[in-house]
Amino acid sequence: MVTEDIFVAAEETKNEICANQEDIDASQTKEIPKHPLQNTWVIWFNKRNPHSKSKSENSPDSGVEVASFSNVEDFWAIYNFIQKPSMFKSVCDFNIFKKGIRPTWKDKKTEGISGRWTIRLDNPSPTYVDQLWLELLMAMLGEQFGEYGEHIDGAAFNIRNGIKLNLWTSLKLELIKEFMETEGTMNGDIRKQIIAAKNEEIGKLLKDKLNVHENVTWEGFW
Repeated sequence: MVTEDIFVAAEETKNEICANQEDIDASQTKEIPKHPLQNTWVIWFNKRNPHSKSKSENSPDSGVEVASFSNVEDFWAIYNFIQKPSMFKSVCDFNIFKKGIRPTWKDKKTEGISGRWTIRLDNPSPTYVDQLWLELLMAMLGEQFGEYGEHIDGAAFNIRNGIKLNLWTSLKLELIKEFMETEGTMNGDIRKQIIAAKNEEIGKLLKDKLNVHENVTWEGFW
């Protein structure tokens, strides 16, 4: 399983190869080893018109696929190139989702519970919001949610009057051990209680990893 250590290893590899000018010149012809992520991730961007009354334009289904990556080095190349949350001034959505999952509510329907954990940031400092966004990405891409990694769909930030950071999840019954052990015969109410409890555990992990315990809410559906 990929962990946050792989990001450190990748950075050390880059520093070792480019330790001085001679190494920099040599690195142009030397193939740099890449560190694969556990998943391929796709970046989606949606610039919204805050004055438009068109439902299609402001629909969660809108958005353009702009890039993808499947290793640490490609992630950093993209991350260092794109704008950070604090740099966006217009209304927009920026999403990084697992390949095969679109950042839409329609794509969230599953046999379980789906939705997002949202961190609302009102008037945060640019440095703070950008650092928090990076920490969220590190936790997600580095598979730091342990057994819940398979239930993590993606991360996003939304620019409105303030800034919101989101962690999207889909708790799928077929991936939950307790449900599998009963071979699908578990009582519906008990099943919901187990899924809801696991969703709360994801929320707790998110709060602890980012050290944010206020203005964190859940929005989703069964």
